[in-house]
This record gives sequence, structure tokens and C-alpha cells, in this order.
Amino acid sequence: MTRCAFLSVIAALILSTAAGRAQAVFCTNCSTEFTQLADNLQLVDQLARQVELVREAVQQTANLALNTQPLDNQSWGTTLAEIRRLNSLLGQAKSLSFASADLDAKFGEKYKDYNGYVRDQTGEDALSAKLQQWSEDTNTSVLTTLKAAGLSSTQMEGEEDDHLRSLERLAETAEGRMQAIQVGNQIAMAAVRQTQKLRQTMLLQVQLLANFVQQQGDRQTTEAAKWTNFSKALNLPTGNGQRF
Repeated sequence: MTRCAFLSVIAALILSTAAGRAQAVFCTNCSTEFTQLADNLQLVDQLARQVELVREAVQQTANLALNTQPLDNQSWGTTLAEIRRLNSLLGQAKSLSFASADLDAKFGEKYKDYNGYVRDQTGEDALSAKLQQWSEDTNTSVLTTLKAAGLSSTQMEGEEDDHLRSLERLAETAEGRMQAIQVGNQIAMAAVRQTQKLRQTMLLQVQLLANFVQQQGDRQTTEAAKWTNFSKALNLPTGNGQRF
């Protein structure tokens, strides 16, 4: 019932009461009766206003409580753990990897410069060993890269998909300003994590390319050093590995 309707009912009741009194008692001072009626109507209007103010205050308090209510729990995903698993897989490869421990030492063990190959007198046995190394490095580099890509694909269909679905459910059921803000923060962080995984994929490509480039350079350097040593043995002129 609205306030106007409520006032109308009260007014009708007061008028009917006044009418009943008029049948039993002769009105000697009608102005006093109407003044009293006006006062009663004014009191009823004030009471209705107070009720409305109380209702609005209760509603504001409820909205305040809802807008400051946080989520029961927040999920930030496991992207960093997934990246560590990828790096661990890459570090197991025989070929060089950015995830390898003590990369400088491993690089020095696998590859030498031109002067180093000349000094070590690279012969048929050494060249055969280098061919085996190049073959193994190529195979393991490609294999670990494919394994890393497969692991990344599994993660997208597993942990990552579960995390994104949980964020979708939170977005659909969020209540109040605080929960909406928290869900938005989680979605923004999920986007940042996806960027990190994209960078991880780019690192895989860089690693594969770096191994290929180094293998080609090492092959050319080894062949040049072998030719230099062969030329020296026959007293032929050489020019720092360049053939004549």
C-alpha cells in the first residue's frame, strides 16, 4: 500500500468516526473537530515519512554490506608451475637449452672455435664423433621441443581450462561491487599468465633456431679446421681455413 492510499484510508476512518459522532452528538464547535482531523492527518503523514526513511536506510545498509562482501576464495591458476615443468623437460635434452644449468660450461664442452679445432688436430675419429654429436643434438632438440609443445597443449586442455571455467562461474555469480572487482582482477591476471606462456612458446622457437644455427656454424668450422690441418701436413698454402 502506498503512502497516499494509506493516508486516504486513515482519513476515511476519521471521517466515518466523526460522522458517527455527528449522529449522536450535536456539533457545537465544528472548527475544532476539523482542526483535530488535520492534525491527525499531519501526524500520519509524518509517520509514513519516517517509515520510508527507515526502509531506505535498511536498503542502503544491505547494499553496503553486499558491496563490501569479498569472495570466499580466489584462484590465481598454476601457470608458473606449468612453465617450470616445461623448463624441466627442456633441461633434460642433450642439446643446449636456455633452461640448462651451467650453460656456459656445457657450451664450451660441445663447441670450440676454429683455432681450438686446429689445435686439437681434428681427424677422422674426431669428425665421426662430431657427426654423431650433431645428429644427437638435432634429434633431441626437435624431440624436446615437440614434447614441450605437447605438454603445453595438455595443460591448455587440463589445468588451464579448469581455471578459466572457474573464472567464468565466478563472473556469472558475483554479487556486489567487491566480488565483481575481485573477479576482474583474477581475469586480468589470467591474461598476464597467458602472455607469459606465449613468451615461453617463443623461447622454444628461439632455442630450436639457436641449436640449428650453432650446429651449422660448428660443422663449417670443423671442416675448415680439418682442411687446414690436412694442408699443413702436405705443406699446402692455407688462409685461415679458406680453401684454395
